[in-house]
Amino acid sequence: MAWQIGSFEPPSNPRFELNWPERELVHFNFALANGRKFTQLHLLPTLGRQKDSKPLVDVIYSGAPIVSDRFRDIIEHFEPGVHDFFPIELFDKKGNRYQENRYIFNVAQRFDCMIVQGAQISWGNLLRKDLDAYGMPYIERVMNPKRMSLQAIRGRHVWRRVWIGESLLTVSNDVHAALNKGKIRRLDLKFGNGKPYEELDVPWSYEEQAPEILKWHREHQSKYVLENYPDWVREFCPQWLKQV
Repeated sequence: MAWQIGSFEPPSNPRFELNWPERELVHFNFALANGRKFTQLHLLPTLGRQKDSKPLVDVIYSGAPIVSDRFRDIIEHFEPGVHDFFPIELFDKKGNRYQENRYIFNVAQRFDCMIVQGAQISWGNLLRKDLDAYGMPYIERVMNPKRMSLQAIRGRHVWRRVWIGESLLTVSNDVHAALNKGKIRRLDLKFGNGKPYEELDVPWSYEEQAPEILKWHREHQSKYVLENYPDWVREFCPQWLKQV
């Protein structure tokens, strides 16, 4: 089974000001690099100064997902070395350094797995005219029934989706159970209706589930997609690489 996890920012969540070198160049939503390892370390903050006096929690949202050793240990237990945990020093409002280890968390795994056939869906298009991917189709939401391909997610534990469905953090049942058991604070483990996705033991492909998406990409060689989703291009549009 798989679960979607949402951000959870109650009033009691501590807030930090981070020393971003180039904030506008880094986008966060539980991912730094669109599902791959992040290498531009010079763009990351290394320090954070607290704006209030609230106690630390396991997952802090303050311009980036900052996580504790407890959270890191759970993810590393199931997928060692797959994701990124970049150390960051945190200081309280008075300037005293917290002794606990903290990390900026980057999800380095991204793939599509939602069963589109037979479901209600909502289409969207990328409408940024400054990008050569203007008009690119994607599926914003997959509604009832919400199902995933068991064959696509088997053996994977933490990921985000690419072009199909809400691109929030998704975790396996094992990780979800461990987060619950560990009482990891400040994660919405009951996001949506608080139920896991239904799973079907069937193969998954764009040809079967979303041929419109694959057709667009094979007809439009987008520099934006190539630069930001190189692993996806390598798997589904390898002909692009021969022309670069």
